Amino acid sequence: MSSKRLALSAIAAAAAFYVPSAMAQTAVTLSGMIDAEINTQTLAANGQRVTSINGPAVGPNGGMQTSYFQIAADEDLGSGNKASVVLGSFFRPGTGQDGRFDGDTLFSRDANVSLSGDYGKVTLGRQINPQFLSMLIFNPFADSFGFSPIIQQTYYAFSAGNVWSPDTGYSNAISYTTPNAGGLSATLLYSLSGQSGETGSFSGNVLYFHGPFAATFAYESSNVADSGANNTYILGGGYPVGTTEKVAQLGASYDFSAVKIFGQYFNTKTEPTGSTETSYNTYQLGATVTAGQGRVLASYAYTGSNVDHKTFSVAYDYDLSKRTDVYAAYMNDDANAYKDTISSFSVGIRHRF
Repeated sequence: MSSKRLALSAIAAAAAFYVPSAMAQTAVTLSGMIDAEINTQTLAANGQRVTSINGPAVGPNGGMQTSYFQIAADEDLGSGNKASVVLGSFFRPGTGQDGRFDGDTLFSRDANVSLSGDYGKVTLGRQINPQFLSMLIFNPFADSFGFSPIIQQTYYAFSAGNVWSPDTGYSNAISYTTPNAGGLSATLLYSLSGQSGETGSFSGNVLYFHGPFAATFAYESSNVADSGANNTYILGGGYPVGTTEKVAQLGASYDFSAVKIFGQYFNTKTEPTGSTETSYNTYQLGATVTAGQGRVLASYAYTGSNVDHKTFSVAYDYDLSKRTDVYAAYMNDDANAYKDTISSFSVGIRHRF
């Protein structure tokens, strides 16, 4: 049995034994989501077609959302203050393997403790990248690595040239989130490198919500460290140690009730060690349209220059209940670096628990 499986078994046993007594002092919850899809996709490298259930061909645990489970605990400290713990782990329903991909850490989704109150929230440990949070909020496909055009363009592009290096979450991280003031809030995060002489990474966002309108500005400055301590896993790029990457983002959405529209703009500057800096502009437009007991999702993303990366996705997501939905999705993804256009189609079931 692998060390990860032993750890998961120990956690499950401890939770089963201790949760009843812990509930008297704190609110402990076990929650999560499983998304299983049947996917067929042509590969950018050779045009061959692969059919699988949440297979590696569609990125890190594709589908509409990455499957995970989460253990969380909140303790009321009085006077409006609260202590919280979150442990979140990804898994692959197609094979039953842990993590988003081979080599992923056990709690790559979350492993943090926080204090919150009228002053805001301070969090220590593995946690979501604020820039990635802004991306998924202003995206019809949210955090879908299987079908979100903007994620295909940035986090999971097949050597397209505009792919980002850092993970969607940061390890060794310290963050502060301000209180919400009239719909306005901000999060600042710094990820320590954990190594002498290596610079950490920074990510932050500003979010604004007012009625049907919402907007964001986000910025990230990351470094590919020798230890990989701050990124945990380099999702894309394969850039050499010492590479710096700076991303600026603007996003907005407007909800017309039956129709919600989304727009995002990104400027990405990458400077590999000993090489000239490259700069790319990426644009995303999208919408969700209420249709019966479900929604039609559509989105298009484009990066110009020599990358010439174009991605379009459309899906129908039908609610069977508040916790269970079924969907059908299609994506067409093409770039100069691709030998063949990626054509991907899925039908899937998603359940939240």
